[in-house]
Amino acid sequence: MIVNSMAALHGMLADLTATTRMLLIAGLPGVGKSLVLQQAALLAEQCGRPTYLLRWDMARLAFEASTEARAFPPKDGMTHAAIRLAAGLWVRKAVGRWHAHAPGLLIGECPLVGNRFSELAKRVNDQLEPVLASKSVHFLVPVPGVEVRARIEAARMSELESPAHESEANSAPLTVIRELTDEIHALAKRLGVATLSGTGDYQPEVYLGVYSRLLRHRHHSPLRVETALQVVRSAQFLPNSCVDLVPSAAEASDALRIIAKLEPEQVQAQASAWWQIDGERPHFWHNSASLQP
Repeated sequence: MIVNSMAALHGMLADLTATTRMLLIAGLPGVGKSLVLQQAALLAEQCGRPTYLLRWDMARLAFEASTEARAFPPKDGMTHAAIRLAAGLWVRKAVGRWHAHAPGLLIGECPLVGNRFSELAKRVNDQLEPVLASKSVHFLVPVPGVEVRARIEAARMSELESPAHESEANSAPLTVIRELTDEIHALAKRLGVATLSGTGDYQPEVYLGVYSRLLRHRHHSPLRVETALQVVRSAQFLPNSCVDLVPSAAEASDALRIIAKLEPEQVQAQASAWWQIDGERPHFWHNSASLQP
């Protein structure tokens, strides 16, 4: 069901789900991306639009199920850098194919941070770039207030301990959420986009400042949430009519085989440079025509 307390946000989501070709929700783990995606999917269903979903966790699981992924196990709850690079090889092709052949709306959950679908923010000289840069594609950045973020984290702990939906067990644990928050703060200092104050805890304006810089080549807007939204059932319950875009077994294996040719230091260096959204692709992008958009 559509959450009643989203009345203040309803107008923005209703307009975007009715008029855009792609609605991509970017942000740190633990800012409410899943709930915004769910609500957008419900609104799209109400207006009769065929709806497709692009979700980081669903795509990640498809890569981790590949035989090739055995060489790249997660560590301390963090997805291996090679998996993240492989997902990036796949995602622009997948979105390009969808745009060329499918009707309706694509709603995406794109964390960006730490090389999680950050390729969709990168300015690349390919056929998909004019589409991603157009007004038909809009990025939303949920920005919860500090108190709301604390409540989201508390709910995340409860979900991981007693999942109401099987997908909740795949959500990022709090250790990963805090590590990625620290990464955003470090990036804020590096880019000079915001001034940190006090401790390294979540700071909404710092977080938004970084994401605004990352999305400077895309149409985007913040989605501020100052009141905790009351969720009836899990945010993972989605309309049955939605179709997930996930890599096939062959696509996952192909991408991982390409990444496996890199030295471990190259893998880490490329994944760590996820925030560099201008410039040429690294050489391994050109090693397989089958993975190009």
